[in-house]
Amino acid sequence: MTKSLFNIQRQGILSNLWPRFVTAPHLTIVSSLISPVYGRNIATTYCRMDSIDPDASPKPCAPVVEYMPLEDIEKPERYRPGGYHPISIGDRLSNRYTVVHKLGFGTYSTTWLAKDMNMDKYVAIKIAIAGTDMLESKILNTLALSEPSDEEQPGEALIPQVLDTFSIDGPNGRHQCLVTEPGMMTLAEAKDASYTRLFRMPVAKAIAAQVIQAVAFLHHRGVVHADLHPGNIMFRLPNSIDKLSPGELYQKYGQPNVSPFVRLDGKPLSDGVPTHGVMPIWLGKESELVALSEAKIFVTDFGESFLPSVTQRHSYASCMTSIYIVSKPEN
Repeated sequence: MTKSLFNIQRQGILSNLWPRFVTAPHLTIVSSLISPVYGRNIATTYCRMDSIDPDASPKPCAPVVEYMPLEDIEKPERYRPGGYHPISIGDRLSNRYTVVHKLGFGTYSTTWLAKDMNMDKYVAIKIAIAGTDMLESKILNTLALSEPSDEEQPGEALIPQVLDTFSIDGPNGRHQCLVTEPGMMTLAEAKDASYTRLFRMPVAKAIAAQVIQAVAFLHHRGVVHADLHPGNIMFRLPNSIDKLSPGELYQKYGQPNVSPFVRLDGKPLSDGVPTHGVMPIWLGKESELVALSEAKIFVTDFGESFLPSVTQRHSYASCMTSIYIVSKPEN
């Protein structure tokens, strides 16, 4: 195992570690151990170790900070050094973007809807956890570079453009930020909001055709997305949304729904934790209500993407599929 990489926050007893396991910094592993007496979690934190001995017992240190659980909001435990950057509605970023709402969150970033005060339009700002290099912006910039030999590729319009990049310093570290156009909803979100979980046939065909064009363009430019699924395919927002003021946006889609972050031990929040969590805004609709005129998509989340000419992820042998042929039984 790579030295000085593993910071384990564990509830209960640390299970056996696989000695060949390699992980990234600040990985949090959480399991549940419920006390039969008190009916609550027993938390123990295990400190960083310079080297991992599978036979050695970890040394416990300070208890894990636990918070009141919230639904549809990122875990406040992730607001820590090396984690999320605390954001509040109304914050001004890079002296240009005013945060209006939250669009979503993931393991490695939070994404916010903001008003570009210079261009008078709405943008999506993805803020990475501290200390990470945002590969996504590099991939998108590579795709944006035109080549003299390139033929017209319809899939190029289905890849988001990098509108801006910048970094911000906060209590949890330095965070890379990526500015792109905002989307209405992902295919997965549209299906999850629907009872039927289906798109109309003409809409489904239009989506499939565009996905094929997007993948063809990526492969033509030597890029593998590596994480393509309905949650990373986004419907475009109509341009008319830019005509809405933040107040009109709230009137149409609702005010930000916030919930306070509360520590279970009753102690005050640390400087790196925001006072409230914000539930993501819903700009979309159910899948069966999507009209053909709205079936305009773009591919998102290039955080796992790579160039096979530079980075090899899989060997030829590992990509081979075994085929078993069974002869027809004799009577």
